[in-house]
Amino acid sequence: MLLSLNIKQYRLDHFLSQEYVADKLNTTQSNYSRIEKSETACAKRLIQIANAMGTTPEILTNYHLTQDENGKLTPAEWVINELKRKQEENKHQQETIKIQDTYIQYVRAVITDYGLTSGKPLDELPTVVEEVK
Repeated sequence: MLLSLNIKQYRLDHFLSQEYVADKLNTTQSNYSRIEKSETACAKRLIQIANAMGTTPEILTNYHLTQDENGKLTPAEWVINELKRKQEENKHQQETIKIQDTYIQYVRAVITDYGLTSGKPLDELPTVVEEVK
C-alpha cells in the first residue's frame, strides 16, 4: 500500500503530472493513473517509474519515511493521514456491507414466506454477502 502512495506523493511533491510520467513510460495518462493506484503494478514497473521521475527505486520505496530529531525513521504525516482516511473508507464500506447483508436476508425471508422461488430450492438463489475482513 505504501509504494503506490509514495509514488503519487513523490510525483506531486516534484510537480510532475500524470501526463508527463505517462509520456515517459510510453503509455496514456489514464493507464498511468491505474498503475499509480495499484501496488502490484507499481512494484512491477518501479524501475521504469523511478527513471521516468528522475529518481531511484530506493527513494520511491522509502519516500514515506522521515527522520525525527533523533535520526529515527518514522512515517511521514501525509502517510499517517492517508492511512487513517483509507481506514475510515474501509469502515464505511463494512457498514454498507452489513446493511446490504441485512436487506438480502430480509428479501430471502420474504421469498421463502411467499413461496416466490419459482420452484427452485432457496439454496439455489444468490447467497448472502459475507462480511469482508
